[in-house]
Amino acid sequence: MEPIIYRWHEISRGKRVFWGICVALMLVVAISLIVYGRGLSSAEAVAADRKRGEAATRRKEEDEYKKEANERSARASVLDSERRSFSSYAEGLVSIPGLRSMPGRGYIKGKVVLLDLKEKVIDSINSDLRNDMRATTEAETGTVVWLDWREELVGNYSSGGGGYVYTCRLTVIDLSIPAKVAVRSFRGSDPPSYVTSQFYGQDHYGDKPSEKIISYLESLPKRY
Repeated sequence: MEPIIYRWHEISRGKRVFWGICVALMLVVAISLIVYGRGLSSAEAVAADRKRGEAATRRKEEDEYKKEANERSARASVLDSERRSFSSYAEGLVSIPGLRSMPGRGYIKGKVVLLDLKEKVIDSINSDLRNDMRATTEAETGTVVWLDWREELVGNYSSGGGGYVYTCRLTVIDLSIPAKVAVRSFRGSDPPSYVTSQFYGQDHYGDKPSEKIISYLESLPKRY
Protein backbone atom coordinates (compact mmCIF):
# COMPACT_ATOMS: atom_id res chain seq x y z
CA MET A 1 0.00 0.00 0.00
CA GLU A 2 1.49 3.33 -1.02
CA PRO A 3 1.79 6.06 1.64
CA ILE A 4 -0.63 8.94 1.52
CA ILE A 5 1.03 12.23 0.59
CA TYR A 6 -0.69 15.49 1.39
CA ARG A 7 -0.04 18.71 -0.47
CA TRP A 8 -0.15 21.90 1.66
CA HIS A 9 -3.19 23.31 -0.17
CA GLU A 10 -4.98 20.02 0.37
CA ILE A 11 -4.55 20.21 4.21
CA SER A 12 -7.42 21.75 6.04
CA ARG A 13 -6.99 24.91 8.07
CA GLY A 14 -7.76 23.05 11.32
CA LYS A 15 -5.03 20.48 10.75
CA ARG A 16 -2.51 23.19 9.81
CA VAL A 17 -3.31 25.06 13.04
CA PHE A 18 -3.06 21.87 15.07
CA TRP A 19 0.29 20.91 13.57
CA GLY A 20 1.58 24.45 14.02
CA ILE A 21 0.66 24.38 17.67
CA CYS A 22 2.35 20.99 18.09
CA VAL A 23 5.53 22.21 16.43
CA ALA A 24 5.51 25.36 18.58
CA LEU A 25 5.04 23.31 21.74
CA MET A 26 7.90 21.01 20.77
CA LEU A 27 10.13 24.02 20.16
CA VAL A 28 9.17 25.51 23.53
CA VAL A 29 9.87 22.19 25.28
CA ALA A 30 13.19 21.82 23.47
CA ILE A 31 14.24 25.38 24.33
CA SER A 32 13.16 24.91 27.95
CA LEU A 33 15.18 21.72 28.22
CA ILE A 34 18.22 23.44 26.80
CA VAL A 35 17.86 26.43 29.12
CA TYR A 36 17.20 24.18 32.14
CA GLY A 37 20.20 22.05 31.31
CA ARG A 38 22.39 25.13 31.04
CA GLY A 39 20.97 26.37 34.34
CA LEU A 40 21.82 23.11 36.02
CA SER A 41 25.32 23.21 34.60
CA SER A 42 25.77 26.79 35.81
CA ALA A 43 24.43 25.97 39.31
CA GLU A 44 26.63 22.90 39.50
CA ALA A 45 29.61 24.98 38.43
CA VAL A 46 28.83 27.60 41.09
CA ALA A 47 28.40 24.89 43.76
CA ALA A 48 31.64 23.22 42.69
CA ASP A 49 33.47 26.57 42.84
CA ARG A 50 32.02 27.21 46.30
CA LYS A 51 33.12 23.79 47.53
CA ARG A 52 36.60 24.32 46.11
CA GLY A 53 36.74 27.74 47.81
CA GLU A 54 35.59 26.30 51.14
CA ALA A 55 38.11 23.47 50.88
CA ALA A 56 40.90 25.96 50.11
CA THR A 57 39.83 28.11 53.09
CA ARG A 58 39.85 25.06 55.39
CA ARG A 59 43.29 24.03 54.16
CA LYS A 60 44.57 27.57 54.75
CA GLU A 61 43.09 27.66 58.25
CA GLU A 62 44.55 24.23 59.04
CA ASP A 63 47.96 25.33 57.77
CA GLU A 64 47.80 28.52 59.86
CA TYR A 65 46.72 26.54 62.94
CA LYS A 66 49.58 24.05 62.46
CA LYS A 67 52.01 26.93 61.98
CA GLU A 68 50.80 28.65 65.17
CA ALA A 69 50.91 25.35 67.08
CA ASN A 70 54.48 24.74 65.92
CA GLU A 71 55.46 28.29 66.92
CA ARG A 72 53.85 27.86 70.35
CA SER A 73 55.62 24.56 70.80
CA ALA A 74 58.94 26.12 69.80
CA ARG A 75 58.44 29.05 72.19
CA ALA A 76 57.43 26.68 75.00
CA SER A 77 60.53 24.58 74.32
CA VAL A 78 62.77 27.67 74.46
CA LEU A 79 61.11 28.88 77.68
CA ASP A 80 61.42 25.44 79.24
CA SER A 81 65.09 25.31 78.30
CA GLU A 82 65.63 28.79 79.77
CA ARG A 83 63.82 27.81 82.99
CA ARG A 84 65.93 24.68 83.38
CA SER A 85 69.09 26.69 82.72
CA PHE A 86 68.10 29.35 85.27
CA SER A 87 67.07 26.73 87.84
CA SER A 88 70.44 25.03 87.47
CA TYR A 89 72.23 28.37 87.91
CA ALA A 90 70.08 29.46 90.88
CA GLU A 91 70.38 26.14 92.70
CA GLY A 92 74.15 26.54 92.58
CA LEU A 93 73.76 29.68 94.71
CA VAL A 94 73.03 27.71 97.87
CA SER A 95 76.80 27.88 98.28
CA ILE A 96 78.57 31.17 97.47
CA PRO A 97 82.37 31.30 97.76
CA GLY A 98 83.86 34.30 99.58
CA LEU A 99 80.57 35.24 101.20
CA ARG A 100 80.94 37.73 104.06
CA SER A 101 78.57 39.45 106.47
CA MET A 102 77.45 43.07 106.45
CA PRO A 103 74.78 43.20 109.19
CA GLY A 104 72.04 45.74 108.68
CA ARG A 105 68.42 46.29 107.85
CA GLY A 106 69.02 44.89 104.39
CA TYR A 107 68.10 45.95 100.88
CA ILE A 108 67.27 44.51 97.47
CA LYS A 109 69.62 44.94 94.53
CA GLY A 110 68.48 43.85 91.11
CA LYS A 111 65.94 41.05 91.05
CA VAL A 112 65.49 38.28 93.58
CA VAL A 113 65.50 34.50 93.70
CA LEU A 114 64.42 32.56 96.82
CA LEU A 115 66.19 29.29 97.56
CA ASP A 116 65.27 26.45 99.90
CA LEU A 117 68.62 26.01 101.63
CA LYS A 118 67.92 22.48 102.83
CA GLU A 119 66.51 21.10 99.56
CA LYS A 120 68.94 23.14 97.42
CA VAL A 121 66.20 24.19 94.97
CA ILE A 122 64.23 27.33 94.12
CA ASP A 123 61.67 27.64 96.90
CA SER A 124 58.00 27.21 96.08
CA ILE A 125 57.16 30.69 97.42
CA ASN A 126 59.52 32.25 94.89
CA SER A 127 56.53 32.43 92.52
CA ASP A 128 54.72 34.65 95.06
CA LEU A 129 57.14 37.49 94.41
CA ARG A 130 55.93 40.32 92.21
CA ASN A 131 56.99 40.00 88.59
CA ASP A 132 59.09 43.17 88.83
CA MET A 133 61.05 41.60 91.71
CA ARG A 134 61.36 37.97 90.64
CA ALA A 135 64.50 37.03 88.71
CA THR A 136 64.09 34.72 85.73
CA THR A 137 67.57 34.96 84.19
CA GLU A 138 71.12 34.88 85.47
CA ALA A 139 71.83 38.39 84.16
CA GLU A 140 69.05 40.05 86.18
CA THR A 141 69.71 38.17 89.43
CA GLY A 142 71.19 40.61 91.94
CA THR A 143 69.85 39.31 95.26
CA VAL A 144 69.67 35.78 96.63
CA VAL A 145 67.49 34.92 99.60
CA TRP A 146 68.26 31.77 101.53
CA LEU A 147 65.32 30.18 103.35
CA ASP A 148 66.36 27.75 106.05
CA TRP A 149 63.12 25.96 106.96
CA ARG A 150 62.68 24.13 110.25
CA GLU A 151 59.83 22.30 111.97
CA GLU A 152 59.46 22.99 115.67
CA LEU A 153 57.53 20.51 117.82
CA VAL A 154 55.20 22.49 120.08
CA GLY A 155 53.07 19.70 121.54
CA ASN A 156 51.60 16.24 121.19
CA TYR A 157 48.01 15.19 120.70
CA SER A 158 46.46 12.82 123.22
CA SER A 159 45.43 10.59 120.36
CA GLY A 160 49.01 10.41 119.07
CA GLY A 161 51.01 12.51 116.62
CA GLY A 162 52.78 15.80 117.13
CA GLY A 163 51.92 19.42 116.50
CA TYR A 164 54.53 21.42 114.61
CA VAL A 165 55.21 25.05 113.77
CA TYR A 166 57.21 26.04 110.67
CA THR A 167 60.09 28.43 111.31
CA CYS A 168 62.38 30.05 108.77
CA ARG A 169 65.75 31.76 109.07
CA LEU A 170 65.98 34.13 106.14
CA THR A 171 69.27 35.48 104.77
CA VAL A 172 69.42 38.27 102.17
CA ILE A 173 72.58 38.23 100.02
CA ASP A 174 73.88 40.94 97.71
CA LEU A 175 75.56 38.93 94.95
CA SER A 176 77.64 41.84 93.69
CA ILE A 177 79.78 41.88 96.86
CA PRO A 178 78.94 39.02 97.77
CA ALA A 179 77.71 39.57 101.32
CA LYS A 180 74.87 38.82 103.72
CA VAL A 181 73.10 42.14 104.17
CA ALA A 182 70.22 40.97 106.39
CA VAL A 183 69.26 37.98 108.52
CA ARG A 184 65.81 37.56 109.99
CA SER A 185 63.68 34.79 111.50
CA PHE A 186 60.00 34.08 110.85
CA ARG A 187 57.51 31.85 112.57
CA GLY A 188 54.39 30.31 111.08
CA SER A 189 50.99 29.73 112.67
CA ASP A 190 50.29 27.14 115.36
CA PRO A 191 48.99 23.71 114.39
CA PRO A 192 45.28 22.95 115.01
CA SER A 193 44.39 22.67 118.70
CA TYR A 194 42.42 19.49 118.14
CA VAL A 195 41.91 16.97 115.34
CA THR A 196 39.05 14.71 114.33
CA SER A 197 39.19 10.96 114.83
CA GLN A 198 40.01 10.26 111.19
CA PHE A 199 43.35 12.04 111.65
CA TYR A 200 44.31 10.45 115.00
CA GLY A 201 47.94 9.41 115.20
CA GLN A 202 49.07 11.81 112.45
CA ASP A 203 51.40 14.80 112.77
CA HIS A 204 49.84 18.21 112.11
CA TYR A 205 51.37 21.51 111.05
CA GLY A 206 50.50 25.17 111.08
CA ASP A 207 50.86 27.34 107.97
CA LYS A 208 54.25 28.50 106.73
CA PRO A 209 55.02 32.22 107.24
CA SER A 210 55.12 32.70 103.46
CA GLU A 211 53.12 35.93 103.37
CA LYS A 212 55.26 37.46 106.11
CA ILE A 213 58.41 36.65 104.17
CA ILE A 214 57.11 38.11 100.90
CA SER A 215 55.86 41.26 102.67
CA TYR A 216 59.24 41.72 104.37
CA LEU A 217 61.18 41.39 101.11
CA GLU A 218 58.83 43.79 99.31
CA SER A 219 59.32 46.34 102.10
CA LEU A 220 63.12 46.44 101.78
CA PRO A 221 64.67 49.48 100.07
CA LYS A 222 65.93 49.04 96.51
CA ARG A 223 69.47 49.68 95.34
CA TYR A 224 70.63 49.95 91.75
